[in-house]
Amino acid sequence: TPVSALLHSSTMVVAGIFLLIRIHPLLSQNSTALTTCLCLGAVSTLYAATCALVQNDIKKIIAYSTSSQLGLMMVAIGLNSPYLAFFHICTHAFFKAMLFLCSGLIIHSLNDEQDIRKMGGLQFALPMTSTCLSIGSFALMAMPFLAGFYSKDAIIEAANTSHVNSTALLFTLIATAFTAVYSMRLIYFTSMSSPRTKSVILYEENDPNILNSLTRLAIGSILAGLLIFYITFPDHPIVLTMPSHMKLTALIVSMIAFYIAHDLAYTSWTTYPSKYTTSKKLNPLFFNQIIHRTSSDVVLNSAGQIVGHLLDSLLLKKFGPDHVKHTQLQPTKVVQMSQTGLIKTYLSVLLITLSTVILLLQLV
Repeated sequence: TPVSALLHSSTMVVAGIFLLIRIHPLLSQNSTALTTCLCLGAVSTLYAATCALVQNDIKKIIAYSTSSQLGLMMVAIGLNSPYLAFFHICTHAFFKAMLFLCSGLIIHSLNDEQDIRKMGGLQFALPMTSTCLSIGSFALMAMPFLAGFYSKDAIIEAANTSHVNSTALLFTLIATAFTAVYSMRLIYFTSMSSPRTKSVILYEENDPNILNSLTRLAIGSILAGLLIFYITFPDHPIVLTMPSHMKLTALIVSMIAFYIAHDLAYTSWTTYPSKYTTSKKLNPLFFNQIIHRTSSDVVLNSAGQIVGHLLDSLLLKKFGPDHVKHTQLQPTKVVQMSQTGLIKTYLSVLLITLSTVILLLQLV
């Protein structure tokens, strides 16, 4: 989990976004490149947020959330605003690292249980972890005056005031709403309601190393947005002419989605499993070993033989080594003819070459 906190928050997965920020002067005057970044970012943020809605593994929810935020950074690059993308990278690092550390502590405390449907009631058992998880989720949702608010809200405001593809803007707003939904789902199933775990599990979060890390990241998730805003952005004049409904778009969408998600949590949302079921492969009614295994082996082996034969006979022989051999044979023979081993031939070639070069230089 500490490795996930490092990779998913600020290092490996944002390397591509950081590269696009560094080469942005090459992209800023190319409308095709910017449009491609915008559309890719909008589709990515919506798709990842949709995947996070249906996950039950706590770490998968946070991991898909990372992909969704990367899509939002791509949207910022497509809007020709690399400063906003870099700003969101910096603020996103704090609360995403904290979310992963909180999830790791919860998994460790629940005896390696990662299904959120089997959690619950952790606000009493793990109060510090639950508090940090809620702060990180609210920062991810861009609640006002937390770290994510300053960067995420700015990206959506820039999209609202730009001549931008309306579908990309719509996808971004829907993904923002989905962010509030899966964040509420995560908080509800882990912290709220009653415990759904075994009574023999011992909860423990008194390790000072863990508490110090979570405390520092929680402070960063609250204050980092404002501090980085004053450090990162250039001192351009700020134009305050945006209509109120456009200014409040991200907040309104997030609050409505959060309210709907909270209502769904009490009515018709995913219920936790009442009993521990066996694996599907051990259930003969679900997975028939004879029929499924035999048919899969026959189909896959036949397909493998056909593909292998086609690759060997067509690609390798027509376009592989045989093709290279036939195309290089004639040039090799021509070169061989000049390699006679006679000094007169080499001196003649040298004389002709020098004469030609000197003649060309005189003509120029």
